[in-house]
Amino acid sequence: MNGKGNDLRSALELLRTMPGQLVETHVEVDPAAELSGVYRYVGAGGTVRRPTNTDGPAMLFHNIKGHPDARVAIGVVGNRKRVAALFGCRPEELGKLLCRCARNPVDPVVTENAAPCQQVVHLASQPDFDLNRLIPAPTNTPVDAGPYITLGMCYATHPDTGLSDVTIHRMCIQGRDQLSIFLQPGSRHIGAMAERATELGQPLPISISIGVDPAIAVTSCFEPPTTPLGFNELSIAGALRGEPVELHHCVSIRENCIARAEYVTEGEIQPGVRVVEDQHSHTGYAMPEFPGYNGAASRECWLIQVKAVTHREHPIMQTCIGPSGEHISMAGIPTEASIWGMIEKALPGDWDRLISVGCSAGGAMSSLLGVSGDAPAFRPYLEENGAFAGESDRVFAAQIYCPIVDLEHADLAYEWMFRADKQCESSHAGPAEVMSPFKEALSRELASRYVDYFNGLGLRHPETGAALTLDPGGRSGPGYDYLMDCLNASATDYLTRRAQGRLPAGEEAFPTGREPWLTWDGTRARISDLDSYVLGYRRRMKPCTSFDKLEMDSGENQELGTRERDYVHFSPAIAGALEAIKDRFPGAYDRYHGAFAAVAGDRALAERVRLLNPLSFIGTGVESRQAEHYRIRVGSRDADTALSVSMTLALKLANAACGTVDYAIVWGQPHCQADYPGEVCDWIDRICRR
Repeated sequence: MNGKGNDLRSALELLRTMPGQLVETHVEVDPAAELSGVYRYVGAGGTVRRPTNTDGPAMLFHNIKGHPDARVAIGVVGNRKRVAALFGCRPEELGKLLCRCARNPVDPVVTENAAPCQQVVHLASQPDFDLNRLIPAPTNTPVDAGPYITLGMCYATHPDTGLSDVTIHRMCIQGRDQLSIFLQPGSRHIGAMAERATELGQPLPISISIGVDPAIAVTSCFEPPTTPLGFNELSIAGALRGEPVELHHCVSIRENCIARAEYVTEGEIQPGVRVVEDQHSHTGYAMPEFPGYNGAASRECWLIQVKAVTHREHPIMQTCIGPSGEHISMAGIPTEASIWGMIEKALPGDWDRLISVGCSAGGAMSSLLGVSGDAPAFRPYLEENGAFAGESDRVFAAQIYCPIVDLEHADLAYEWMFRADKQCESSHAGPAEVMSPFKEALSRELASRYVDYFNGLGLRHPETGAALTLDPGGRSGPGYDYLMDCLNASATDYLTRRAQGRLPAGEEAFPTGREPWLTWDGTRARISDLDSYVLGYRRRMKPCTSFDKLEMDSGENQELGTRERDYVHFSPAIAGALEAIKDRFPGAYDRYHGAFAAVAGDRALAERVRLLNPLSFIGTGVESRQAEHYRIRVGSRDADTALSVSMTLALKLANAACGTVDYAIVWGQPHCQADYPGEVCDWIDRICRR
């Protein structure tokens, strides 16, 4: 079916193709308190218990005691996976899909063709007419008021306006030709119609269609303000299916019914007549309610005088019980769609094109959002924090400023870039300091290890495909040349803008192109080497180490901590570096090594580190839905992390063909200010017009 069916039978055929989503049995089952009891343990997670997360299958009972020609289906829309398959979308798209359908309704039509629901006709005037014999309505528990029709699509027309509506109400068989219907005051449209008919002193014709297209069952549960009185919810089902729902004239009353239903009960709501719901059982209960208790029987139910029952040959009764996932689907998904509609009115925009933006740690988060959309690894954390698990967290695009990512290797990258600078300035990372011999040695060791790490990434030039690696000394090789090309392009862009008078007002007039480490011929800028650039233009800001700090007191140390341990080490590579220099600095080794070495055996910590690193989701085969576009900007004066970190992120994205990647170093800009006015808006305009 995959969203193209139009009745219950095609829905069941689809479920048969989905492993574990439909169980069928030919063992005889009694509809009186047994059928629902079986489903309680197979698919619902419990009748008259609190709602559970049981994700059981739907069931189709082929052998119903007392009803040799009938079958009963239950749980058809019992989980979002099934509903999504039946509607032809992904589970996380259900709310948005129904929201669009409600905005673009397709009205039902009345067909004169033979209706499947009228293949067999039983008139109440016939002597052997009996609802108990004709309809295999289950009695869910031994204390229920009686057999209940729980999934009957009640269709009626307002006596004044002539506008029709469909809703679901609980109905209990009260005799051979009578049903009670619970119309909660003010809650549903059929109730308003019945009240108006009573004021006029006339009965209200009503058809009750059972066993319908799941699109009808779910969309009939829309409520105001999305569907005010006079809005026919069948038009939403029509929009969902891309064709009008077909109606047919009833055989005994002046009303229409759903042509492809399995059963139709035709009758009239009697004006001014009230029925005690448990008048035959006297249990005081009605039936199980969604919250997980037996609902009290009402003394104010309305009475339907039944005129006829029609059905298909070998009909399928459809039912549901409380509590179960079907209530969540039928009530929850239309509510979700309505909320989407209200959000879109309050916050206009294209919710299918969400763009994440962040700088620094926020840049790391923006990159993570871009590459880890709907990743199953995050689901336990989302559920623990009460997030709506059915909604997608995928973004359309990610604007990433100065991202501090790949934390477990960030200290290696930093020491590789700033290795020529033996002192750091005072900053948020700590006071100014001159490196001790121990820290100089540790810096050299970490920088050396970065070369091996970088070369193991398998990076390639995004245009030529050539391998990007570092030579053993770390200051030559294709990977080094690529970073220098990016810096040269940044300086060239800056000096060209300045020559053309296109720099923002107040922008610094530096460099001039006459610095010892930079040349400018009026067309191209060239930086002599990375060490001269660091010492002559952007000095070291952070000490060694600064991400996974030796004293374990950085923001990153806390970020990866737990409730039990607020601060933790997280970089095993630092333990290896300390091991390599222990003979020269045994005191420092004894002080720091043990805490870093313990990291290697902490699997839970390793998993937290992995989940926070966007590189874990790029080209690794990890399941996720990734953004289509990425724009990465970092300032040339940024010393919060190494420039190679953002470059590596951009290369990984481009190499894995994750989407379009727009990467640049913006000259003269510090951390978190890496852009020219208006250019991010131009990028957004371009990607949204594609």
